Amino acid sequence: MTVTDKILNEWSFRCHDGIVDLNDPKKLRILKEILDENGIDLGKASPKKIKKPELEPEKDTIDYYLWVLKNEANIKDQSVLDEIKEIYIRNNDESNFKNNFRKKEDVNQSNLDEIYNAFKAYIEVGSKKKGVGKGEYTVLLGLNKSKSGGTAEKDVLLGNKKFEVKELAGNEFRTGSGGSITNSTFQKNYNYLMELLSKKVDIKNLESESEIEKQIKILVSYFKKEYKTGNVSDGILDSIRKLIENEKNNLSKIDQFLADENVDADTNYVKIGNKKYEIDSQEIDENGNPISIKLKGEVKEEKATTIKLKKHPWIQNPDTLNTDFEEIWDTYLKDITGFIVYTGSKLTLYLPETIKQDFKPVRVVQNQINIKRK
Repeated sequence: MTVTDKILNEWSFRCHDGIVDLNDPKKLRILKEILDENGIDLGKASPKKIKKPELEPEKDTIDYYLWVLKNEANIKDQSVLDEIKEIYIRNNDESNFKNNFRKKEDVNQSNLDEIYNAFKAYIEVGSKKKGVGKGEYTVLLGLNKSKSGGTAEKDVLLGNKKFEVKELAGNEFRTGSGGSITNSTFQKNYNYLMELLSKKVDIKNLESESEIEKQIKILVSYFKKEYKTGNVSDGILDSIRKLIENEKNNLSKIDQFLADENVDADTNYVKIGNKKYEIDSQEIDENGNPISIKLKGEVKEEKATTIKLKKHPWIQNPDTLNTDFEEIWDTYLKDITGFIVYTGSKLTLYLPETIKQDFKPVRVVQNQINIKRK
């Protein structure tokens, strides 16, 4: 930690609210005390200049509309404002803005149709920038009290309502980064499955005698690379489904093998040191608490892995893989009010319950969900 870091940490600690502020005289005095204690003299500090607020321009002018977009719609990107002004001047759009600028009070299909007809010339504004979809600024131009959500929120905010504005290209679009798989049931079960599969094959050995081992190697290799960046492709999902079916079939055939080896498929075991031992039985007291455990023979790692695989939720019921993946989608939809989708000729409103009827999640890419029309 640098001296600067130490001073900032101490300054924050001594401030009653934990927030440092160069414009607060009381907090500046605290900073001076800390600097004096550390033998640091910065000389006479100059007060920070406070920027004067912009004066509201004359109404019904392009400068007034841009002022509203900047101060009320939270559009801070000057290049976007310049692009809007350029289109306004080119199209001689004074009358259109006067009649339609931020006049609609709510998001519904009828209002979206009118907003699109009024401001379709602005449909591509900002769309070359990362994370901005076609139509986002068109909506902000027509919807009163709406704000740009920026990178931390959804595309368009209206009070406590959140909307994502997306372009439907090739029957697919990608959600915002709220589609993370982090801490999901899918992630937990996927990690566990891959850890078990990793013990079954040596992924460094490219030669394999069976097709199922090849499948496992591909999945384990993918898991160790792309998945770590939050990517789950539809191809990988299909491969997992096929592998689960194969593993389920294979595991159903090894019951006799396990029985021959005195290892029941539903056995439980405990780990003592570096070895695992099968539990034969346990005695319990009158309250149902275990007081002793009888152990059978040692359970080898390969057999223990097989037992765990057989008990994995996806192998016990392959349909739970789809359920777990859908859960990511459901969690994401709970955080938004709706999607406004640009289809090339209009803006279409989808609420969470209606979008599930027409679209399905197919992959996760960089913690964003790809949605495809059914």
